[in-house]
Amino acid sequence: MLKRDIPVILFALVFLVIAYGLITTPPRYAPVKPRMVMEEVEEFVPQSYYKGRVVMPDIDDLYVLENSAGRDVLKLGKSLQGRAAGLHWLAAPHFRTYNDDVLVGLKLTIDSTGHIDYPEILYCNTNDDDFKWKLIHHIRTYWVYPRTKGGITEFWFPVRWLAEY
Repeated sequence: MLKRDIPVILFALVFLVIAYGLITTPPRYAPVKPRMVMEEVEEFVPQSYYKGRVVMPDIDDLYVLENSAGRDVLKLGKSLQGRAAGLHWLAAPHFRTYNDDVLVGLKLTIDSTGHIDYPEILYCNTNDDDFKWKLIHHIRTYWVYPRTKGGITEFWFPVRWLAEY
């Protein structure tokens, strides 16, 4: 009879050892994650947005210095008219602190690949260097024109930002 009960006794001893180990070891708690704290949302203030508009030049306001690439000046003027929305939102931070109209004269050189090489600000009636840097960076990054076989197109044009529409 003892031979027959040895596996049951061994199973009971293993069960008791495991139960004893579980009872005597200290519990390990999972690390507590910090609770998410909701940040206070700023109140919506519609007066802080730029309500003015960008006045892009007409075809008569473009002064073409060189057009060895043979670009169509009418298409170039229409393309400039389409760029007004990007310049509108670019000027919004400037008009949160300043309340005057801005007039900027730009000199652009478009190479044969359609990219603008080193846009220059010829004149500007604001002293906001951050606005000027953002304008130059925006033009170099986002303004691309169709490729040509060779040559450059160099022109001057004015852009006006009106503080109130």
